[in-house]
Order: sequence, then C-alpha cells, then structure tokens
Amino acid sequence: MEESPAVARRRVRLALRTAREAKGLTQTQIAEAMEWSLSKVMRIENGDVNVSVSDLRALLAYLDLTDAVVTRHLLADAKIARRARYSLDRQYKEHLPPGLFELMQFEQEAAASRYFNAGLVPGLLQTPHYAAAIFEIYTAGLSDATIKVRHEARLERQRRLLAQPNPSELFVILDESVLHRRVGGPDVMVDQLRFLLSLTGNERVSIRIIPFSAPAPIGNLGPFCILDMEGERDAILYRERPDSDEIVRKQQEVIRHRSLMARLWSFACGPADSARLIQDRVDLISAAPSLAGEPH
Repeated sequence: MEESPAVARRRVRLALRTAREAKGLTQTQIAEAMEWSLSKVMRIENGDVNVSVSDLRALLAYLDLTDAVVTRHLLADAKIARRARYSLDRQYKEHLPPGLFELMQFEQEAAASRYFNAGLVPGLLQTPHYAAAIFEIYTAGLSDATIKVRHEARLERQRRLLAQPNPSELFVILDESVLHRRVGGPDVMVDQLRFLLSLTGNERVSIRIIPFSAPAPIGNLGPFCILDMEGERDAILYRERPDSDEIVRKQQEVIRHRSLMARLWSFACGPADSARLIQDRVDLISAAPSLAGEPH
C-alpha cells in the first residue's frame, strides 16, 4: 500500500514545529523571516495546508535542518502530502463505502478518536476471525472482491493506528451485550475478547464497558465515532447506518454527539471493572463454551 498523504503531512508539520520550538522561535518570527503571512505558518503547522517543496527547502535551511537524510525524507513527505487528500489504493475507493473511505484518512490525522458501539466490537478493534465472521453475516449481495477489500481495509485501519510511532489516543465505549453476542463461535469470541484485554494495558487506549445494570437506554443507538483533529481544525463525526455511513462536519451535530458520548462514558465502568467484565466473559466461555451463549 502506498504511503498515506495524511501520515506524510503529519510528519512534516510535526518536524517543522519541533525544529521551530527547539530554536526558540515563534510562528510570527518564522512568518517575518520567510516573508509569509502568519496564517500560512499556522496552517502549515496545523496541517490545514501542505507546504510546497520549494518553501520547505527554504524553511529547513532557515531552521538549520541540514542533515541530508532528514532533509531527503521530509522533502519526500512533502511530495506525498500534496497528493489528493484521500488517495488510498484505487481498490479501496471502488469497494469501500464513501464515509469509511474518508474515515480511514481522517483517523491518521486525529489527535484522539472516540468510538461507541452497542452491538459489536468496532471494526477498528476486530480480530481477523471476528471480522471474517461479521462479513459472513452482513455482506449479502456484495461481490467477493468487495468483501475481500473491506476485510483487508478493516485490518489495515487497526495496523495503521496501533503500530504507528505516535498513535492518537483511542477511547472506546461498548455495551456489555457486545461481550455476550456470540460472533463466529467460542474460539473466535475468546480470541477477540483477549485482544481487547491486551489493549487495556496500552496507555493510549481506553476501553469502557456499560454494564447491564446501568440506567442507559442505548438499544437504539447506532455506532458512531468522533475524531478530534490535530491543531485547531474542527472535530469530525462518523455515523454508521444499516445500509450506509457518513462523515458529518456540521459542528452542531458533532457537539450533540460529543455530549451523548460523555453521557455514555459516565454510565460505563471504570478501567479495572471494565477489564474484569471482559475477563469474566473469557473465563465463562473458556470453561463452558456451549453454555456461554446467553447473558447471565
């Protein structure tokens, strides 16, 4: 897979900001020295615009970033960043829902991502076998090629977000029913739940479970996530529907869902109790797989 423009853009802007701060310079001083507007400097560092290769060469020289290897990599990143914002593999654009296609790019630029799901483990955190079992159920009418690409894309999202050097913060809220809904059989569920448990030890990942005892009428709430973007850019809302998905930029809707997310978070167990609920379910399925199909 070719490098993501979003990831390349992030490397460039972080490198420039780090170099500027290391020299004790303000954005205003950079703007004056380069004869740019202050807004241009701010937008470059926020990732709102790309920096041209010629401008980057001049700025690197001014910041005394002269290491040949570093310079070469940053100039290459600047070229990648100037590609279309959503230039994933062509097969992704052909086979993914439009909203998910955009989401995969925005996830790379987010400072924090917040997910809620009342029915299933979010695609971002699904194991390969769990994801495959989901696709067996929900892909009626889709071609084999589309199913294959969507499955690969789901796993690629996870790899990108969890394996990158400076991953964004990830907050996940699940209803307890997710732990009880048998997807793919006992072995698949145990593997999936153990993967969630492994993530609870990651300081950048927070997983919370809303217990059955919580006074939260969430049965009709569809999956959604809020991406808090780097810099001063507006947050983005992603909503999943039974037959479609969408990216929502209208801030009134983002704010409404953020309030809902905060409310759901307040209903959820703390980190230790959430991990205990997951572990209890693993223990039950492992001890009696044929009897672990219903909530207790």
